Amino acid sequence: MLELIQYWLKWWKQIAVFCAIAIVLSVIISMPVFMKPYYSSRMVFYPANPANSDRSVLFSDGNVLTDNFGSKDDINRFLAIANSKELVKYMVDSFKLREHYNDIEDPGYYYVGREFSSNYKAIRNDLGAIEMEILDTDPELAAKMVRTAVQYVDHSYRNMLSANKRTTHGIMNSELHRKSKELSIMADSLSKLKKSSSYFYDKDGNLIGDERLRMLDAAFQNLSMDVNSLFTITSQYEVSLAEKYPSIHIVEDAAVAEKKVKPVRWLIVLATGLGAFIAATLAIIIIELVKHAKSGIQPMDA
Repeated sequence: MLELIQYWLKWWKQIAVFCAIAIVLSVIISMPVFMKPYYSSRMVFYPANPANSDRSVLFSDGNVLTDNFGSKDDINRFLAIANSKELVKYMVDSFKLREHYNDIEDPGYYYVGREFSSNYKAIRNDLGAIEMEILDTDPELAAKMVRTAVQYVDHSYRNMLSANKRTTHGIMNSELHRKSKELSIMADSLSKLKKSSSYFYDKDGNLIGDERLRMLDAAFQNLSMDVNSLFTITSQYEVSLAEKYPSIHIVEDAAVAEKKVKPVRWLIVLATGLGAFIAATLAIIIIELVKHAKSGIQPMDA
């Protein structure tokens, strides 16, 4: 160590000049003209509990208790969409990022997608919320992009959740139409049979008369109840498919940044100065070792 200090004292002028040049160059290179400042915009939100828009919950008697916020599985589904290649493609095409990112000429999505991904993140934070953040040289564009990304994820998540509901609604609706037609045919048959038969209804609403007429009336009443039940369920599914139910609870909305997040100029200058000093030290050690080797003197361990 003592010999190393001697080297520093011997070469201090050269070391100082080398470090000063490196620091000046780092100051110049880190200026906004050469290194554009990047601004951050982010949104923080919790997924809503999809059960809250389910038919069984919306039309319950009030005895069903559900949490307003989604589970860990719901968060994972959101993140899977947020980190998908489809979102990258959507953002690239929506904001013309090939031109925005220094005119990337490649027609595919690899290079422009890599550039976007380096400025984008979607994670689950320590509080269990989802954070989506985008960096860009334009602070207003960064805020607009992160809102668009969240809207894309929200829309995709809604479609994923409602796909099964749409299928069930389609099946129930088809069954409703089939049974409604059957009910209409049965009503015509019952009306014609009543015109040619003697009958009356007792105080409980039961038809008293011809056996055939009685059985047809009972079948009509049962089918009518089935149609009414199907109509109610189908209507409930239509309500549960509505877009008015929230799928996310926003904690922090995207805002236009007032201060850049990178590059950190003082850190660049500090790292450059320290690196220059270490490099200069290694250089003088090598020079001194070479001198000692040529003169036949064994150097001490530094």
